[in-house]
Amino acid sequence: MPYHRLLLFCFYLNPPYLSNDKSRHCKPADTAVCCLLDKDLLARYEKENVSESRCLHHCGCIGPIGFCIECRASRIWKGDGSAYSCPTSLRRFRVPGIFMSASPKRFMQKLIDSYNRPINYLRMSVTDRCNLRCIYCMPREGVSAIGHDEILRYEELIRIARVAASRGITKIRITGGEPLVRRNIVAFIAQLSRLPGITDLSMTTNGILLHRYAEQLRAAGLNRLNISLDSLDPDRYRAITRGGNLSLVLAGIRKAREVGFAPIKINVVAMRGINDDEFVAFARLTLDRPIDIRFIEFMPVGASTPWEHERFISAPEIEERIGTIGTLTEEPLPGQHGPARMYRLDQAQGRIGFITALSNHFCSACNRLRLTADGKLRTCLFSDDEIDLKTLLRNGCSDQELEHRIAAAIAAKPLRHRALEPAFKKCMRTMSSIGG
Repeated sequence: MPYHRLLLFCFYLNPPYLSNDKSRHCKPADTAVCCLLDKDLLARYEKENVSESRCLHHCGCIGPIGFCIECRASRIWKGDGSAYSCPTSLRRFRVPGIFMSASPKRFMQKLIDSYNRPINYLRMSVTDRCNLRCIYCMPREGVSAIGHDEILRYEELIRIARVAASRGITKIRITGGEPLVRRNIVAFIAQLSRLPGITDLSMTTNGILLHRYAEQLRAAGLNRLNISLDSLDPDRYRAITRGGNLSLVLAGIRKAREVGFAPIKINVVAMRGINDDEFVAFARLTLDRPIDIRFIEFMPVGASTPWEHERFISAPEIEERIGTIGTLTEEPLPGQHGPARMYRLDQAQGRIGFITALSNHFCSACNRLRLTADGKLRTCLFSDDEIDLKTLLRNGCSDQELEHRIAAAIAAKPLRHRALEPAFKKCMRTMSSIGG
């Protein structure tokens, strides 16, 4: 049964009451219903005797509708005719891939996967090209660049972002390769920043070109920056990146701070025997600077890039080393779906984070999708499963078809990765072609 017909049918069901106390569970037909309605709001409706078609939650839902507010989803068809109860306390309609609003006049669809995880974050790669050759990202000889015709055009990226935003994506991160090597990137950022629904627009960069673009990016509407920096020693940095100039990155960080990016996040890939003697030095940067240093566990990504378990160092060990210079106090962030656990040293201006992709994976709270530069949608970093959006776009698909393809990918999102299991096989793509 098509989704819109299923919804119309469900909206006008007359399910049995959950209890005999109708004053608590039911409201008359002239009550305005909100898609975020809970018991506290229901009590507010009763107290204020709401009878007009408006939403007290200010989410734009439209009433009136005439069935029980609390138990309206206790009978809903899956599509095969069998009944089930809504799995959420908010009594929203749920089908794989989409959250449905309770309002029949406004289908407010939210992306949600088969494990009840809301998806609101899209990492969008704009290029597979990079001006560095980091040892964990690509092989020494580099990788064959994708032809320009195979890369999604800016208008295609904007269309995907617009459709995704209309279905609940609120955060977009621009990645690469190195996004600042793509021509007209600032104008693209400006277009993205104007999309309705996008509340957080960020970028991951290696920082080499940041001193040139920081001011323009800020003016274009970019909210936040993550900068990859794996060593504070110029020679070691050059070795890790196979030719990078540390002074350019530091100049980019200074410029970003000057133009108002805050907090700036520094991403450090932790590798035993390569940069593990610098963890304390990185941590000290937070004492007198309002920056976040985030240590990322070394991950097995890319069949052509080396990953040796003896290079792996877990976040708890990093935390123990940094603890030698002061007490780390955890700073939980309400509502945060990000992967980092954040801490602060005593009296420090900045924070220290640990991204435990392997030692303590955060798959249960994963809220993200990844779009590769060549138009493949991935729901897990460690999996080669991809959905082709580029071919769909270039064959003239409608927004609804694009929406359904995205929902299908989300419905197939795995519960967790298997990166440390014996049978795990590294995904074929390098990090630069997936989007870092």
